[in-house]
Amino acid sequence: MEIYRVCRSFDEWQTFAQQNPQIFSAEETQRLLGAIRKEGLVEPFTLRRYPPHEVIVKGENYRETIRAGGLISRHRALLKVCEHLSAIQSSQLLKRQTRIYAPEALTDFALYMRSSFPKFIGSEYAENPGEIADLFPIKAENLLALSYPSDVFDVVFSNDVFEHVPDVDKALSEISRILVPCGLLISTFPFLYRRESGLVKARLVDGALQFLMDPEYHGNPMRPDEGSLVFELPGWNILHRARSSGFADSYMAFISSDGNGILGAEINGVFVFVATKRGD
Repeated sequence: MEIYRVCRSFDEWQTFAQQNPQIFSAEETQRLLGAIRKEGLVEPFTLRRYPPHEVIVKGENYRETIRAGGLISRHRALLKVCEHLSAIQSSQLLKRQTRIYAPEALTDFALYMRSSFPKFIGSEYAENPGEIADLFPIKAENLLALSYPSDVFDVVFSNDVFEHVPDVDKALSEISRILVPCGLLISTFPFLYRRESGLVKARLVDGALQFLMDPEYHGNPMRPDEGSLVFELPGWNILHRARSSGFADSYMAFISSDGNGILGAEINGVFVFVATKRGD
């Protein structure tokens, strides 16, 4: 089974979800997982096939597992978007000369991109001189104040980063700034698909950290013992926020594919946020 559904509003998603209740079915998820265990999977975009014995499934949050060749389910969802857009445009979205940026450099996804695309640049967030020194020669970057010139990258990938940013709107504006006209942001994050608005769990006010809810932390390769604080879990209004931050178009793509090994947890697919910068 394969689903690739583009939604540009919460209302569009609600209509689609009501018409396709199987996407919430635990039995359907297990059926799809069984097909992956039996047949293996094909990596989107490169079309590399991984036989069943090379596919690793640990735990029940399938968005974060179904590992093959270093990539997990949500990573392949990003590549599925690239495959889909390439088919629409009748031209390869990612080429050797494509200038790609991602706010990650120590992850398996960054290693994958670096091995395939010579003009890929990854960075990590570091807060103090010691961390910055340890990162060298990898650059330390802050999504709220990127050091890159304007209009230089063709594509920006962001894997589960926005929830850790204290000002998502400013991050969107910075990413829009460094993208070329009509450049693409392709991103995943824990998405509150049942809500129009996101959920703000913490914030920075005049440099001081304020908790609005119990603190939540996710894994961080820079600080494996501490993790990264969650500031906000985005909802559907991130589409409008992107359009107010320099993007002409934005949508959520819901992707489910047993053939490509793309599944979720409580819902049997992965959401990918796609935004296109305004042209000249």
